[in-house]
Amino acid sequence: MKKHSLVVLVLFITCISRPLCLQAKIPKENYQTLLEDKNDLALRTYILSRIPKAYKDPEEWVFVRHLLHKRPNIGFDLLYFWDQKRPKRIPKQKIIKKIDRLLKKADRLMLNKRFLKAFFLYQKILRYVEKKNPSKDNEFLIFSLIHSMARALYGAGRFKDSLRAYNWIDQRYPLYRKVLFEKTWAAFRAGRVDLALGAIASQNSSYFSKYLNPEAYLLQMYLYKKLCREKEINMIRKQLKQFQQDLKNNSFDYKQWATSDIETFALLKLSQQEIKPTPFVTRSQLQKEQSYITQLLKKLFKEEKPKLLKQIDKAISFSYLTLSPNSKKLPPIKKLPSQKKLLESGLEMWPVDDAEDWVDEIGKHRFIGRSKCH
Repeated sequence: MKKHSLVVLVLFITCISRPLCLQAKIPKENYQTLLEDKNDLALRTYILSRIPKAYKDPEEWVFVRHLLHKRPNIGFDLLYFWDQKRPKRIPKQKIIKKIDRLLKKADRLMLNKRFLKAFFLYQKILRYVEKKNPSKDNEFLIFSLIHSMARALYGAGRFKDSLRAYNWIDQRYPLYRKVLFEKTWAAFRAGRVDLALGAIASQNSSYFSKYLNPEAYLLQMYLYKKLCREKEINMIRKQLKQFQQDLKNNSFDYKQWATSDIETFALLKLSQQEIKPTPFVTRSQLQKEQSYITQLLKKLFKEEKPKLLKQIDKAISFSYLTLSPNSKKLPPIKKLPSQKKLLESGLEMWPVDDAEDWVDEIGKHRFIGRSKCH
């Protein structure tokens, strides 16, 4: 009798210290509570604490995966991590295995520069995904496939088609600023200066870091050179040199760098979120996770900083060589789409430095200035 009493006592104490032990197989209500409270740091920490069980339970793994797609602010890195650690058996396993196999094949084609074949395979995968599971839970995969299609078309030299594909991706995609940067090149190669400069304007949105990819400055100067706008070229070169100076004197730190893309920006917001303990996650756990995120961002920035400085040096050097008055590598553009036609198509005209900035406008900017070439 005493032996049984001891067992009951131990179980009771365990349940007091771990409130989840008496709950259902998947503690959906815990996830849901944190989701509704928008306590992203706690939700992230709780998901991480559930990893040992979720990896053994296909039902919970799928449930959490759906949740991560619903709330990407938890951290896109967690979504990548989660997909890499799937259980051996999960719902729709055959479909997932087929997608994985085809993706690897398409990626190999890209590496081997067989761009058109890669494009058609990515397109085939996209259609397969949309047919088999056309839910919002696959939004990230769908955007990734379109991104790969756009890159493949660019590699194949089909710049107009590539530009069209880039336009299918919207702001919900975590690599959206990278998409805008690549879209700039596609527009440039397609001869659409208005769209190329518009994409750069979108990258200058207040939702991102105040500095761009160094190559974007160089491309911007190329474009203005083709439009014979020397004043703008000098202004952009000045911005690039300021970026270089801020990096060297540490005025531009990991926090500013983290806002350069949606993916790292989500992590930055988690690192700055007010700590709110819950019945499922302790203050200590939250502090530990927040510290980890901060250190991760600092590490990533430390690795990126020398690369940025090198890219800036290269961009400045090229700007003087290619943009010299005697350079004939960039033939002038004498005519752009008329403002009148653009406005008649339903577009609205706002100054690019207007203080009012809307997230749904990112990616939709157009340059409506004039060429100064004669």
